[in-house]
Amino acid sequence: MWCSSGQFLPNGTLLHTGGFNNGTQKFRMFTPCEAGSWCNWEELENIGLYNGRWYATNQILPDGSIIIIGGIGVNTLEFYPQQPSGAVNFPFLGQAADDRGITCIHAFTFSLKKVFKNLLSKC
Repeated sequence: MWCSSGQFLPNGTLLHTGGFNNGTQKFRMFTPCEAGSWCNWEELENIGLYNGRWYATNQILPDGSIIIIGGIGVNTLEFYPQQPSGAVNFPFLGQAADDRGITCIHAFTFSLKKVFKNLLSKC
């Protein structure tokens, strides 16, 4: 899980994406459990990121879905739950990311296109 990213889902579960080595296309979840119980990560077996990602940015959206953006050398975005369209090419990320590939975003409840066009910028 080194070099990965994460975002809490509306139910409190942590969605973890990407990471180092053989984890670049993995989805993992951590669901909190009762005090005194044993909690562990669950690696999702039937789905994977469309693009391998290190240091991506994850952001919850108003509908509860997660947008997964960029990463080192990756100029695409995708969603969880996954959409049939797969990863979406987004060349602007190559200009907006800092040297490590980390992208900063701000999500609001209005049009996602406007958020990216106007607020995605160098950290």
